[in-house]
Amino acid sequence: MTRASLISVAVLTALIGWAALAADDKKEKEEKQSGPVKWTATFEPKVVKPGGEATLKVKASIESGWHIYAVDKPTGVSKKTAIKLAAGDKLTLEKGWTIPDPVRYEKADEETYVYLDDATFTRKVKVSESADKSIEATVTAEFMACNEEMCLPPKKVVVKATLKVEK
Repeated sequence: MTRASLISVAVLTALIGWAALAADDKKEKEEKQSGPVKWTATFEPKVVKPGGEATLKVKASIESGWHIYAVDKPTGVSKKTAIKLAAGDKLTLEKGWTIPDPVRYEKADEETYVYLDDATFTRKVKVSESADKSIEATVTAEFMACNEEMCLPPKKVVVKATLKVEK
């Protein structure tokens, strides 16, 4: 092999390695969450038949001493929590989200409602008759986490849930 060929092979190998690392970094950012709030999304049941129904459960696990703000109640000057669902063409969304009841945050100067500990948001979905194998739903949660001393900047987290479809 010539010197130019060896250099070309080395450069190509480095580029392939870099591309693989970049792909892993992107996947890691989607899956790894940091901070006092961790989000998960799951379907119940986990397996349905074509034309069947399931419930998507999106859970915010909130560390002790922290809170996030309500979806549909006053939150003072703080950012309300928002949940968005991208379900693709094989799922039909039924009605709106079922939202947990927030609690009044007595330490705030204004009327403010928050979620403490765990908050689970649910939404019914119907699977199309033509669905097979599996369907992935992507949920985007936008929220702001605070404790008694500070608030973190508003954050957007993406979580995914897979529903298996068996005939």
